[in-house]
Amino acid sequence: MPANETEELVTYQVLNLLKKPEFIIHTIAMLMMPKNVKFEDQKTYFDDKLIKTIGKVYKWKMEMEEGKFESLADIARKEKIGTSYVSKVFNLNFISPRIIKKILTGTQPRTLKLQDIITNRKLPDLWQEQEEMLGF
Repeated sequence: MPANETEELVTYQVLNLLKKPEFIIHTIAMLMMPKNVKFEDQKTYFDDKLIKTIGKVYKWKMEMEEGKFESLADIARKEKIGTSYVSKVFNLNFISPRIIKKILTGTQPRTLKLQDIITNRKLPDLWQEQEEMLGF
């Protein structure tokens, strides 16, 4: 399968995951759990801050596409947070779908934190290079 088709398939799978009721229930449960819960099997690790932020920026992107916001500055005003922070985290929308899927399923490298992604000024545009740089 050509890379473009693979990327589209992964993007489609991630978007479908976001729409599934069990994912929504899981996300709600994650909001209610203590921070950075490690499960007994140690195979999964759900970083709630990272998951919440991904959900938030995805929502902002959808709202921008719907015309609810014209700019990131509009989002910052509505959310009462800094424009600089909004622009940094908004870039999570352009992270490899494979990385997003791993984060949402709790199988990302345990050392990966939100700050690692949003403060990395040299994060490549190409998804494969992002995955290599972030240890996927």
